Amino acid sequence: MTRKSIRLRIYLTASASFFIISIVSGQDNLCPKSTNKKAIHFFQDASDAFKSRRYDDAKNLAGKAVDEDPEFADAYLLQGKIAFKKKDDKELELNYKKVIELCPDLDAEVYFQLGWLYFDLKKWGEAEVQLKKFLSFDRINEDHGTKAET
Repeated sequence: MTRKSIRLRIYLTASASFFIISIVSGQDNLCPKSTNKKAIHFFQDASDAFKSRRYDDAKNLAGKAVDEDPEFADAYLLQGKIAFKKKDDKELELNYKKVIELCPDLDAEVYFQLGWLYFDLKKWGEAEVQLKKFLSFDRINEDHGTKAET
């Protein structure tokens, strides 16, 4: 096994664990919640599908939540997590940038994932900006904090 594949395997395992924990345990939500009942219903169904690893269903339902409420930051966050699971870097970037636009303090993990995406794409300046922002949060995943500092 190459060094790069070992690094990737460790990274994916740690990231997957963090995503599952954050979805299951809930988050401190610093942004206004959606009041659109249809959007909330689609989002809850999408979250359930995500927890059950039905990522295509989750993506479809989260998309409907966003269609109903284009300001629903949590739905964009979930779409970014789905994109991560599906290894869709373009969708991950699109959704996480939207999360930052709507609610910059929603989840530190957004900055970590964008930072690593830009690092892998050799966009060093953008990677540094995102990882520094990630490190500025009070509560971060310890493994990711160590990784972001290196």
